[in-house]
Amino acid sequence: MIDRYNPWRIDISPLSMSDKYSWQVSPTLKCSVVNQCSTNDLSMKFKFPGEHMALFELRQYKVRDGKMEEWLELMEGKIIPYVISKGVAVTASFCAEDDDTKYFWIRRFNDEVDRVERNAELNESEYWQTNFKPRIRELLVVEEAVINRVVPTRVSPMQ
Repeated sequence: MIDRYNPWRIDISPLSMSDKYSWQVSPTLKCSVVNQCSTNDLSMKFKFPGEHMALFELRQYKVRDGKMEEWLELMEGKIIPYVISKGVAVTASFCAEDDDTKYFWIRRFNDEVDRVERNAELNESEYWQTNFKPRIRELLVVEEAVINRVVPTRVSPMQ
């Protein structure tokens, strides 16, 4: 039987040479690739039957020199509460330990459709444009933002 809380004990092998996108994990559990990708692409994502796979955004911002305290006040006091009020789960907020210009946060979405819809609702709203966008441009080097879409591994506590 598969130990779903310790998947490192699982052997994953192709069902057959012709079945490139399905794997037999145990005699009773089969998983399939959510996104087909080339053999050089390490972003294959596995989804097991009946499991919901959340989508996260890992966002990295460059804060202008000397502006981290102001940025944190804006994020923690206004932006994060506003984003949460619009239905986006904010799961983490970090500053780099060794660089006072790096800020990271993680947002959770149900799926890609949810992510696109909620981002559009947030970014295109008059409230965002009026209350946050000008201040964000004062505090961040917006052009250097890095946004990665990531999915949790099976043992990740963030699901």
